[in-house]
Amino acid sequence: MKKQIFFALALFAALITAVVIYAQETKQVAVQNDVITSSLRSARGLAKLKGHHLIDASQVGVPNYNNIRSLAKDSALIVIGTPQSSATKLVPPKETQIITKYQVSVSDVLKGELTGKSAVTVNVPGGLVKFDDGTSAEMKMPEGWRAPEIGKSYVFFLMKRGSSYAVIGGPQGLFEIPATNTIEPQVQPDSQLVQKYKGKTVESFISEIKKADKDRQTVNLDQEVH
Repeated sequence: MKKQIFFALALFAALITAVVIYAQETKQVAVQNDVITSSLRSARGLAKLKGHHLIDASQVGVPNYNNIRSLAKDSALIVIGTPQSSATKLVPPKETQIITKYQVSVSDVLKGELTGKSAVTVNVPGGLVKFDDGTSAEMKMPEGWRAPEIGKSYVFFLMKRGSSYAVIGGPQGLFEIPATNTIEPQVQPDSQLVQKYKGKTVESFISEIKKADKDRQTVNLDQEVH
């Protein structure tokens, strides 16, 4: 009788051990599958499968801005600057999107502070990344979404993103300053920003930005007082 009980207990213990080992192995396989699936869904993984992977950027949503007052209100930093260099990279950790990082030399600060700095890093969505295995991934932005060009001067409306910045409202927060010293909005021709500011002198444009920021500070001060 004792032998039967001992045998039954031993068999039960063996079954429990087998179940535990099976559960652990199943969990490990599931984790491995998740890692593989995540890797394949990344731009890098899809590029390995296709050779060249094109990322759909049509779902990149941004708020709509109709004037520089609203742009200035949402900006942590507004500068006049010139992109000196750029580099593209996958956005971690999922690596499903691409950004282009611009090193922008700053000639004037219209809002905010750049203590001890004469340049900022500005991240813009989109770009082409080439991998060591010869494959590549590209994120093309929707039509009318214009990015900065190296060597050209712009007014940048920027929001803070970690240790760097991003342009407010996509191309809505980017205004080129061509040789004519007038303003050229970097949005589609039917935008209200084009209708209001295209051809405006840089001096009057800057004056309007500073006035908008001053009015905002006055409103905030009045709210604090009351």
